[in-house]
Amino acid sequence: MKLATISLALLLTTSNFVFGSAEQTTFDLEPDFRTQKNILFSAGFGGSSHIVWVLSILEELQARGHHTIYYTREDHAKFIKNAPSVELIVGAPPLVSKDEMQAIQRGLASMSLVDQYVYLIDLFGNRGVDSYTRHLDIFSKKKVDLAICDHFDGSCAEAAIKAKIPFIVTSTFAFSP
Repeated sequence: MKLATISLALLLTTSNFVFGSAEQTTFDLEPDFRTQKNILFSAGFGGSSHIVWVLSILEELQARGHHTIYYTREDHAKFIKNAPSVELIVGAPPLVSKDEMQAIQRGLASMSLVDQYVYLIDLFGNRGVDSYTRHLDIFSKKKVDLAICDHFDGSCAEAAIKAKIPFIVTSTFAFSP
């Protein structure tokens, strides 16, 4: 009888502590994938094949509650017309004029795919310190949580590394047979 009484008393006391402590304890929830993220896509060269499909993904992410940004050059701002919910930030003038671009395209026609890639990366892959610092600035101002960088935009990836922001590189070539 004494054992049953002591056991019941301990059970009641313990349940009081368990249920009472849950009401008195407060805590902050940690951010997870359900919280809004600021996602920036950077592409300033390559045309619609580099940009439009990523903008459609950004539209979907925007619909799911995230803030999405398209950071580009003046001549590539036109691709956002079918992605009205994505914020547009124009960060620089075009890399080349239309005439220069046509000359580049004529030269590419006689090259192999690998040679084209090497040529374009040498020509446009890393536009130097200016583009790098602009990316660092926009990452900071917009509090970017994830950067999506076109494979021609090396300064985006380098700035994301420096800013310790996770990043994804898009439109990578497949060089396998």
